[in-house]
Amino acid sequence: MALTSARPLGPLDAVAAAVTAGALAIETVADEQLRAFRARGPGDEIMAEGIWAWSRHPNYLGEMGFWWGLFLFALAASPDAWWTGVGAVAITAMFAFFSVPMLDKRSCERRPAYAEHMKRVPAVLPWFPRR
Repeated sequence: MALTSARPLGPLDAVAAAVTAGALAIETVADEQLRAFRARGPGDEIMAEGIWAWSRHPNYLGEMGFWWGLFLFALAASPDAWWTGVGAVAITAMFAFFSVPMLDKRSCERRPAYAEHMKRVPAVLPWFPRR
């Protein structure tokens, strides 16, 4: 929709660009922080530094944000493109109802301290860590 639209760029395009760029930045930072964490060597530690201290699954947050950004670009191109939000809703639901619970369960099985970590750090949407 966005690539074939003849509409001039507008404020919603700016919001879409900000959401998409922010999502890519979150994914990039999260990947780099996780890479550096793993490079320090094996261990049963839980990644709780940087962006990972605010969200247990920042990569998922970035991926969802990217899809919502694409939806906003389509909507900016044509208000009739509301149906393109299906992709963003589907990826959000997949992560919220399947991927996050499955990964959290696996992490609890591998690292007993992860259950406490789950009480302190929100699953996806960043927030101040609880003490």
